[in-house]
Amino acid sequence: MPEHFYFRLIHSDIDKRMIQCRALHIMACIMMLIYSLQFFNDFFNNWIQLLTILPPALLVMSMALFKRKLVTEVNNNRIFRILESGILLMACMGYLKTNQFFPAFLFGLLALFLMYILFVENRLFTHQFIDITKAGVSIA
Repeated sequence: MPEHFYFRLIHSDIDKRMIQCRALHIMACIMMLIYSLQFFNDFFNNWIQLLTILPPALLVMSMALFKRKLVTEVNNNRIFRILESGILLMACMGYLKTNQFFPAFLFGLLALFLMYILFVENRLFTHQFIDITKAGVSIA
């Protein structure tokens, strides 16, 4: 008789979580696009900021809309969340530099929220197993 069993833990609401993951990627990209709009006023002096914010925002948004499985893969999701929260934190610092406190608070709070969501999604989307041995039951 086998002495070691393991079962893969499957969450019942994983499809809903995948849709929420994609929706949060789209929301973060919309906020990055809103931040990049201010650089269009003086394009010749701010073209490098526009070049560093606009292509990643459009790339992540297009992947969230058209390549659904690619965005919800654990490693890709982690990279996109870190990229989004970094750009939103940069937007927070940019607004703080110009003494615009409400947008700075909004973008900073959103960046912290995305870092928390990164932690939650990392735990949710990685495969978890229930190990049953003679020593006891453990979740790995």
